[in-house]
Amino acid sequence: MKKIQTVILMVLLWVATTFIGCATTDVKSTETTQAGKIKNPVKMVGQLGPEIAAAREESLDVLSPTWFPRAELAYRLAQEGLERGDEISSILENVHKTRTCLVKAGENAETARTILGPVIKERETAHLAGAARLGDDYNQAEENFLSLTRAIEDNNLRYIQNFAERIRQQFKDLEMRANKMATGIPGNPNVETNKP
Repeated sequence: MKKIQTVILMVLLWVATTFIGCATTDVKSTETTQAGKIKNPVKMVGQLGPEIAAAREESLDVLSPTWFPRAELAYRLAQEGLERGDEISSILENVHKTRTCLVKAGENAETARTILGPVIKERETAHLAGAARLGDDYNQAEENFLSLTRAIEDNNLRYIQNFAERIRQQFKDLEMRANKMATGIPGNPNVETNKP
């Protein structure tokens, strides 16, 4: 009778350990699945490149100058982790960080487009007029614009209220100078004229 109880106990322990092992496997497999799909770190990191490029195309690098670089950094870390053969969990963590930062950057960019609409429009117009050729003055205006978008990320509305119109006017002036330079208006020191 004791032998039978021992055998039954061993069988129960074996069954219990098997189910615990399966349960552990299920937990791990749910960590590596999402909606029934296996998370492939190579594929996921590969998808980030086009997402970063699309975000840059949407000007998130300028409209969210804090969160977009964080997304790029996490992406780079995911790539490097993949190349080094780091643990999958570490790579996936950086993939997640990249996407989280891109979402935050997108939210900030949307806020910037709403609050800074006239400044953004004037900036684009100045750029199309060729204001970048004006060198340091244009670079200063760009730096001032980045200070506005950083203020949005920092929820510093007072700074935006105080400086948005000045920076819009700065781009307007650059646009006018660029147009003068392009058309060769006499008296413009930035234009070389061909005298006969």
